[in-house]
Amino acid sequence: MFFQRSSLLAFISLHLGFIPRTAGQVQANCLSQQILNNDLNNCICAGGNNECQKQCPVGPVAPVMPAPNCGSHLLGHLHLDDCEHHCLTESNDFCKSCWIWNLPLCLCLQNGGCLQSSKNAPYWVKITSTLATTNLAIPDILNLQENHKLLAGYGWDFGQETASDPKTESLVINSAYSITENQIHMHVCNINTKMRDWLATLYQSSPSAYQTLVEIPPPYPAGEKMFCRASQTADQTIPGDSISDDINSVIQQQPVCKYFVGAAVIRDSKHYTWVCVTADHLSAEYGRFCA
Repeated sequence: MFFQRSSLLAFISLHLGFIPRTAGQVQANCLSQQILNNDLNNCICAGGNNECQKQCPVGPVAPVMPAPNCGSHLLGHLHLDDCEHHCLTESNDFCKSCWIWNLPLCLCLQNGGCLQSSKNAPYWVKITSTLATTNLAIPDILNLQENHKLLAGYGWDFGQETASDPKTESLVINSAYSITENQIHMHVCNINTKMRDWLATLYQSSPSAYQTLVEIPPPYPAGEKMFCRASQTADQTIPGDSISDDINSVIQQQPVCKYFVGAAVIRDSKHYTWVCVTADHLSAEYGRFCA
């Protein structure tokens, strides 16, 4: 993850009024199902501190099957006690890979005050200055795309229009293979100026050659496979539902490994907005779209 837990915990405590447990309190920690149901009046948000030992495979858990175009028995970067049930089982409540679900999201739901894409569920919520997630338990970008199409589009709209400053920040959702947190999350990160400036070199006055998704060899050591398109008007956002469609189109391509697919939105140095879908074993975050 592109953050330091200690600094984020301080941010959360300051802005959400988190008060550590004191002697005499008898409230139990909030369980995963309480977070899902937003039934948080009589519990304490905690968890996400343990190094759980089981390295989880991507794709179906039992049996572990070869993933098409991915090689056999592909293991991801999640470590849980129960790989099959993600962050919705108490077995994983204290795993670091369920930290987002069990602490910052829990605190936002419990205390209010966090920026939301809508007043009504389901919605996206900005849980820290650098992270947004959903109030639904969604493990990764593939699950988001396959089972929550409207929410997938809303996330990119929320990120561009409300949760970030496109002049200085990029939006990134990493691949199912590269994530270390088992709850869908969008990084709101400082823009990678190398990528910002490089995209602007691909055209002269306007990016008319990139009206549709085009495979572009990534610049410098920034991965192996990337597909991008650009807005055709400067300082304009790209509709979230069309970004979701772009992601789906890459997921369905052959011979792309769908577990390697991530996505990012970035505004280049000529003020045109790009959506890029990555499709290799590296994250979309490190060395690509985030500084």
